[in-house]
Amino acid sequence: MAEAWQWPTSSAPATPAQGSIVAVPGIQRSSPEFRQALFEMAARHGWDVDGLAIAISLESGFDPGAVNPKSGATGLIQWIPKTAEAYGTTTAELGRMTDVEQVPYIERFFTALLGSGPTPNPTPLPYDYLLLIYTGNAKLVGADPDTVISSTGEYTEPGQKTTIRSLWARAAAQEAKAKGARI
Repeated sequence: MAEAWQWPTSSAPATPAQGSIVAVPGIQRSSPEFRQALFEMAARHGWDVDGLAIAISLESGFDPGAVNPKSGATGLIQWIPKTAEAYGTTTAELGRMTDVEQVPYIERFFTALLGSGPTPNPTPLPYDYLLLIYTGNAKLVGADPDTVISSTGEYTEPGQKTTIRSLWARAAAQEAKAKGARI
């Protein structure tokens, strides 16, 4: 019988070996330079590199040119046009960028939400990076896990509600696919 998954309780960033990232689906398509840049960005800000990798895996499968056919969201963290423009680019430009070229935009996105110092504020749990990408709302970090973030089917099938807990469950399932492997 498999062990029951436990909700995350620590807000301390993971401290994997230098440059090591959880081997979630799709990470093998990312360049070594991207993985190193992601690790360094996370270390610079006290962010959880595994949490970032899990979110990117779910959002784009590490395909920097990924485009959601329904929303037009583009890139590693699936930027919508309005958000891309707020960070000084466009979804068309992001779609032409390499994974490494997208890192500064990803860093600006999370810095705007979590602050720029070595200790994020608020301090996200590993699975909160997916929540931040979905909502762009740092006030939801630390909120009740049963908080509904969408009831429109925007992130689910029509008629289904998306809660913080359901996003965490998706992230946990993605992490479990790595089976403890690191890259």
